[in-house]
Amino acid sequence: MRITKTICTTLEIHPSEMTGLMSYIYLRKLNEKFVGRCYAASYILKINKIESSNLIMSRDKIGWGLVDIQFDCDCIIYQKDEIITGAKVFHRGKMGNIICIGEQTKYIASISDARDFKSVQKDQILSIRVIKATYSILKDHISIIASIDIIRDEIPKQQFEIALSKKVHEMEEFSDLLKRLNTEISAAKDIQSDKKTKARYDEFKKILYPYRTPPKYPTKLVKSIGDFKEGLILKWDAIGKDGLDILQSERKLPEMENSVLGDEFMSRSIESIRLLLLEKILYMVLLRELMDIYDDELFKSHKNVWTYYEKKLKK
Repeated sequence: MRITKTICTTLEIHPSEMTGLMSYIYLRKLNEKFVGRCYAASYILKINKIESSNLIMSRDKIGWGLVDIQFDCDCIIYQKDEIITGAKVFHRGKMGNIICIGEQTKYIASISDARDFKSVQKDQILSIRVIKATYSILKDHISIIASIDIIRDEIPKQQFEIALSKKVHEMEEFSDLLKRLNTEISAAKDIQSDKKTKARYDEFKKILYPYRTPPKYPTKLVKSIGDFKEGLILKWDAIGKDGLDILQSERKLPEMENSVLGDEFMSRSIESIRLLLLEKILYMVLLRELMDIYDDELFKSHKNVWTYYEKKLKK
């Protein structure tokens, strides 16, 4: 995930470097030392600006200085269970382990749960799920332990008890997430407006669907999470995640005993809705990224990958 982050560090300024504006000197040093490297549990892509700095001249080394500096940067941080698309197969070991590398963002990912994926070939493109990411200081790549399993959820079925003061689309707490989700839904509609790209998009949805046989569910379908206010939401991947639809259980919520419990309940409800909205957004982003990576020719040349996903990773 690409984010903006503020980092604090200390730079050593040599006498020969002390010419020109100090802000330019600091920015050049920051770029030389950090861009394209790991630091502060992240992989730094770009230095945006210096927030503050404090130069202290050294008493031991005349002309030298130490700068305590705070800077704003664009960086990559991979969360647990985040899906990475475009991982290129670099090595296939005799014991079945697969090593993938990233070309734009530099990472080395070790995949140990694909021993039976015998058809995979060097330079093929995979999608992988992050188990653990390590950012060794000033290394030029992220070290990742990953899984080939991008389809199954660890918790296939879960209930969220929701009690909100207003409907989801009326609450400021969800406005940014709803905007992002609707933007992704709009982008998906554009992709599907063309018959050729729609066919590939639908195929990716089929590949990512976690069941061989769709299960039945004893719940009712709510056509928009934005209209939801109170009740039990069933987090279950029996329906697609590429829209606003959710499943509601018919079991009723217990009565709130007092206002304190009610406030705590609403706080938990807000976090649950955030989680559900973010899950939908990440799924839509995954579909869009797959469409960006695989044109028709590349999609066909990766038939062995899709076959493995559908035969080995579905429930």
